[in-house]
Amino acid sequence: MWPNRLPSGEGDMRVKHEAKPVTSGIKYAMNCFVNIHRQRDTSSITVLQQRENDEPVKLPS
Repeated sequence: MWPNRLPSGEGDMRVKHEAKPVTSGIKYAMNCFVNIHRQRDTSSITVLQQRENDEPVKLPS
């Protein structure tokens, strides 16, 4: 894991990639966002998943 920002706040171009399409096999990816500054508490937010029939469904916590 590495940051994509320099201490100045500017983007770190060393981690820039081309995001080319997969031409064979399977491409796996994972994003993990870690904040260095305190964030608001989101534990009371209800997350809804949109189903194909357009009815929202509450996700289990």
